[in-house]
Amino acid sequence: TKPGSRRTQIQLPDGSSVRLDSCSTLTYDKNFGKNIREVSLTGEAFFDVTKDSSHPFIIHTNVIDIKVLGTAFNVKSYPGDPNTETSLIRGKVEVTLKNRASEKIYLEPNEKLVVANNSSIVNRTLVNQPEQPVNKTDISSKPTYAVQRVTYYPVDSAIIETSCIDN
Repeated sequence: TKPGSRRTQIQLPDGSSVRLDSCSTLTYDKNFGKNIREVSLTGEAFFDVTKDSSHPFIIHTNVIDIKVLGTAFNVKSYPGDPNTETSLIRGKVEVTLKNRASEKIYLEPNEKLVVANNSSIVNRTLVNQPEQPVNKTDISSKPTYAVQRVTYYPVDSAIIETSCIDN
C-alpha cells in the first residue's frame, strides 16, 4: 500500500497511543517502559504520549531523536523523502539531531521542525528570520533544518502536517 492509504491504531504498554501510517514501521523491545520508553520509527505516525516524567519517551528515526514529555505530535521520516519532519500539537518535545547530539531543539505547540535527510552539516534557521547571503563557494553554510509554524487548511482549519494520519 502507498503512504496515506491506510492507518493502524496501536496502544503501547504505557497507555500511549500511536496512529501509524501505511508503509510505516514502529518497533520497541519487550522491556518498553521499565526504565525508559523507546521506540524506533520508519515512516509516519501521530503520537499521543502518556505523561510519565520518571520514564522518558524517546522516538528514534534515521536523522533525529525526539524526547517527549507527555504530548501529541506527528513524525514523518520516510527513507526516500528529502526531509524528516516533526510537528508538535500539544505539550513540548526536545529534538536531537544525530550528527549534532550536543544541540537540543525545543518545539512549542504549533511548531514543526524540518530536517534535511542527507546533510552532514547542520545550521539552524528560524522561519521569518531574514536569510543571510550565502557565498556561492561555501554551500555548506546553507541551513539544513528549520523551525516553522504548522500550516492550516483554509476551509476547516485542520493542520496540514497531521492530515494524512488524522484523516
